[in-house]
Amino acid sequence: MALGLRYAGTADADAAATLRELALRFLRLKSSAAGGKPVSKLIDRPTLEMCVGVAAVALGCVMVGRCRSTPG
Repeated sequence: MALGLRYAGTADADAAATLRELALRFLRLKSSAAGGKPVSKLIDRPTLEMCVGVAAVALGCVMVGRCRSTPG
């Protein structure tokens, strides 16, 4: 989340790529946990869901306001 707040609204490519990779990594771990594979003794599925959400919000903070709309 700190990375998302630091680069909020900048559309920084490195920060966005890092946060995207983290979100995808957490999603893969969550899929493994949902499939019954033990991920770790310390990580459970709700924790992974929270991590996915935080990474997605941080990525949204980095990319906010950078959409270009076309007139008409």
